[in-house]
Amino acid sequence: MSAQRFQVQRTLFVDESGRLDFESVRTQDFKPFNPLERLAIGDKVAWLRLHIEQANGADAPLLMQLIPPHLGNVSVYSPSGTGQWRERSLTPQDFISKTELGAAGQGEDFYLRIHSRHNAAVIAFVGSKEELNLHDKKMAVMTTIISTLALVFFLVMLWRTFHHFSLLNALICSLLVLSQIQHWLTSGLAITLLDLSLAVIMGLATPIIIANVAIAGGIFTVFLTTLFSEQGWLRWMWLWSIFQLGMVVYAFFEPSAASNLSMLAWRCGPPIFFAFLLTAAIRDPRTLRQLSNKVAFGVLSLSSAMFVAVSWKSGGVLGGHAVELTSDLFIQNVLSRTVPLLVIMGLATWFYERLKANQLHVIQNELQLSQESLDLESKRLERQRKFTAMLAHELKNPLAVSHLALSGIKARIGQDDPLQQRSAAIEQSLQEIDAIIDRCSEMDGFEQGQLPMRIGAFTLNDLMAALKATHRSDRIYILVQGITSETVLVSDMHYLKIIFSNLLTNALKYSPPDTLVELAVQAVQRDGQAPMVSFCVSNEVGEAGTPSPDLAFERFYRAESARNQSGAGLGLWLSQSLAHALGTEVVMQIQSQKISFTLVLPCK
Repeated sequence: MSAQRFQVQRTLFVDESGRLDFESVRTQDFKPFNPLERLAIGDKVAWLRLHIEQANGADAPLLMQLIPPHLGNVSVYSPSGTGQWRERSLTPQDFISKTELGAAGQGEDFYLRIHSRHNAAVIAFVGSKEELNLHDKKMAVMTTIISTLALVFFLVMLWRTFHHFSLLNALICSLLVLSQIQHWLTSGLAITLLDLSLAVIMGLATPIIIANVAIAGGIFTVFLTTLFSEQGWLRWMWLWSIFQLGMVVYAFFEPSAASNLSMLAWRCGPPIFFAFLLTAAIRDPRTLRQLSNKVAFGVLSLSSAMFVAVSWKSGGVLGGHAVELTSDLFIQNVLSRTVPLLVIMGLATWFYERLKANQLHVIQNELQLSQESLDLESKRLERQRKFTAMLAHELKNPLAVSHLALSGIKARIGQDDPLQQRSAAIEQSLQEIDAIIDRCSEMDGFEQGQLPMRIGAFTLNDLMAALKATHRSDRIYILVQGITSETVLVSDMHYLKIIFSNLLTNALKYSPPDTLVELAVQAVQRDGQAPMVSFCVSNEVGEAGTPSPDLAFERFYRAESARNQSGAGLGLWLSQSLAHALGTEVVMQIQSQKISFTLVLPCK
């Protein structure tokens, strides 16, 4: 300060045991420290020695103002002039106002015994009344500037948060509020302007300091995970902020231990963040092709490197360095921490919006490409549908003519004519070709949505009549047990006709010609469920053998031994697909020389 009357050297000694008396402490080695840094003095006894190196105008009383005002129990030891020492405990009023140390001559020492549960900076402004009043005026001007800037920035970010919510904007708003609360608590304004008690300030200071660190880590994590959005492993970085939030809660009970753990995590966090940033860039270099992403990566790299340097900066109780504390230096230190913080948050918001805009642009391009691909696929499927319909129509016509011609031939030949057997074989082949065409048409209609589901109520008798009309083989017999023919089923009757038609056709085709195919229908009652009806199609295993249980319902699957039989391998796949659409499934079971397919449906 200009016209400074007193020049004071500040040194510190930490009594780890907390048991040394004043006379023993005076013989200890006091070391210089940085009063602008938070020191690990929680749950310890710190002794601050004020050595008067210069006293111009010794008649002026020496005053002292402690910042922050939440140190805890503080006692002042001052010389009495008779070789004795006066001890005085500071009261809450002494923290609020200025403590008078008394007349001070050059070369004299004053001692402060500080016992606190909190880690904190130890800032003792010492000087005349005029010097401390000037310091108060400068502090008021600085606080007004900082609070105004923070308030304007907070209102802007709050509007952006409500207008277009993002986690980054919400975190920045929280950090702005908590950082201002921290400043007011640690500078003493919370006492003088808000009339908060020292107990409240002591309880809130450490949790809020740790909360600010947790939020700052969260902002960095949001920014990094947004930049490298495809690197999901980066979300593990949230554990660091979650740990710090845990320390916030712990700080209400054990502030010193919580602060030490938080400071340890703070020293380890920036190097880990920096390593994660470089690893993400190496694993996903495509993200950095755009200029805005490169700039954002550069800002993140510079910020993380700066935080690495700050977190590992020499400090603490014994590793500190001497700093000549002045009011101007203190104000410059506060401004140097606050103004860059506002600038960094502003740049982070701008870069974040640019990143989101770029990602939205990329997503829109991908959606456009997807839409174009979808349109092409839709056109292809439409052409395929038309081709399938045309092919089925064109094949059905000659098949109908062949059936008609075959019927005329069979009518002209006698029952004992050898051509009768050949006619039957030809008719069977024509029916199989017709069945393959039907399966292909049904598959195409189902996949392209041309076979919509229509759920309705019908009786069991209606379903059985429809199946008998399409399958008139004498080899099929129906067994109904424990249920009446008037039982009402709720399902899609057309889907069920296709399912059972495929199952019965396969059973007739692949079972021995002289065996029966059974369709068993019976009631099923399960605990806590509505009544159900079970349909089971079973037959003996023929020369084709049994299909693979893992592949039976795959599209186009046919067992090697069944390839001498006609078919496209679509029946079971289509049946299972339709069953899934109805909310059930076809279950295949193989027991000895018998194979069965079971379908369970709800009933009223």
